[in-house]
Amino acid sequence: MSAASPTPSVRTCSAGLLKPRTVVWLGLVAAAAFHLAFLYAPLSWLVLVWLGCLFALRRTQCGRWAFYTGLAIGLASYGPQLRFFWNIFGPPAIALWLVLAFWLALFVLLLHGVDRWLGPLAVLATAVSMIGPGVAQHRTRQRRSTARDLTSDSELLTSNR
Repeated sequence: MSAASPTPSVRTCSAGLLKPRTVVWLGLVAAAAFHLAFLYAPLSWLVLVWLGCLFALRRTQCGRWAFYTGLAIGLASYGPQLRFFWNIFGPPAIALWLVLAFWLALFVLLLHGVDRWLGPLAVLATAVSMIGPGVAQHRTRQRRSTARDLTSDSELLTSNR
């Protein structure tokens, strides 16, 4: 009798996995979409393309690819947006960018794990559970900024009388 411990079943189908070239292209599209979305307000919907690329990257060959690709996208996305860190901190700014990029890398790694162990329906459930609160937060911020604008406008009107 062998004392082999049972291992959980892991889907090992390689048919749906991304090739390295596809991973690189998804990373480039994600970084470009992120920057265009934040540079031009009419293109803000490109954040959804960025998010779609992150969800597509869950299908990498292994978890290490998912993590390092997420880390690279995080650096490519956050570094240029936070370039003023370099003016303030100098070379240690890279460590700060890596801290932010780490969380994005962890997100892609966790999506990879959810997809591999639980399947695509679990990834869809994960997406819905994260996007719902994000939309609610965005709507709350919109309401606050609108209320703040209305308050400042009414203050201007009363001060001009």
